[in-house]
Amino acid sequence: MKIVTYNIRGLKWAPVRKLVSKEQVDMLCLQETKKEMIDKALCQALWGEAEVKWESSQQLIMLGDYCVFGVMKLSKTVKGNGFIYLEGTWAGDGGKVTIVNIYSPCDTASKRILWDQVRQLRAANNGGLWCILGDFDCIRRPSERVGVCQRMGG
Repeated sequence: MKIVTYNIRGLKWAPVRKLVSKEQVDMLCLQETKKEMIDKALCQALWGEAEVKWESSQQLIMLGDYCVFGVMKLSKTVKGNGFIYLEGTWAGDGGKVTIVNIYSPCDTASKRILWDQVRQLRAANNGGLWCILGDFDCIRRPSERVGVCQRMGG
């Protein structure tokens, strides 16, 4: 199964459709779509085919074909502020699988809330495989915060 995750920073249809076709993607997880309305026509245009299943929430979209979602029988979908959580079982072996698409907010307080919600979902989940992907809005070193105002102390 090929899963592609991409922070698109504003929806651009042609490059996404080209990527899906070229790489024969089974599931596409997009962040920062900057679209208020996500409908079937938009998802079909992105996927490049009429047969597509999708979940969307705020700045996130998860797309796949019916075959992929047919292989993973969904039992639970949770849409939160900054994430879409899909839980299900693989049709073949009945193993549990969870896929979470994340678009993390920039501010620390909202980021903590998001990760606390995901942590609670994880604690309530009894095992299985997890795939957490997306844009975590994290940095490795302070120099990566170019152009961001940070008040220090006092």
